[in-house]
Amino acid sequence: MKGSNSPSDLRVEVITDHFDVVGFVEVGPQRLSDFLNRQLHSHLVVREATVMTLAPVRKSEEVDLLHLNSDHILAVIPRGAEASLEERKGESDFTVFEMTTYPVRMRVGNLEIEGQVPLLPSQKYEAALRRRTRRYVPILFTTARLLTEPHWQWTHPVMIINWARTELLASRPTTLSPSTP
Repeated sequence: MKGSNSPSDLRVEVITDHFDVVGFVEVGPQRLSDFLNRQLHSHLVVREATVMTLAPVRKSEEVDLLHLNSDHILAVIPRGAEASLEERKGESDFTVFEMTTYPVRMRVGNLEIEGQVPLLPSQKYEAALRRRTRRYVPILFTTARLLTEPHWQWTHPVMIINWARTELLASRPTTLSPSTP
């Protein structure tokens, strides 16, 4: 498979309960989380995809075009230089501003994920969770591991989590965590 040359394509890694898929998604000038939340289709189309099974027996396959059912997506990770926020910032209409974060540990399908939930400067953690309406939510400074095989681990500055698949969410308070009323 050759790499995509289109500036609107983003290289991503998509994790489902059974597969780890790496390929290209056409997101245009928007952020990956916005693209995923604005999808009108039930499937995410991934081009030039490499599909690897997460089962004990690893099998890998390359396909030109892959349709992934959105209900089965656990996490999406932007990959490659084109995933850099700074590089995409100039092409999009969003503004970058100061954020606070809150440490969390969550279970999404068969993944255990630790990271930081981004909050607006005036937001409190509990209130932000109550108002969470987007299906795909970015989690910062993440480490994810496969519960069935802990040696499978991903660490990345941003993972887009399928909030609808989140079973457990626990705060991981530290001395740096904001207090909640």
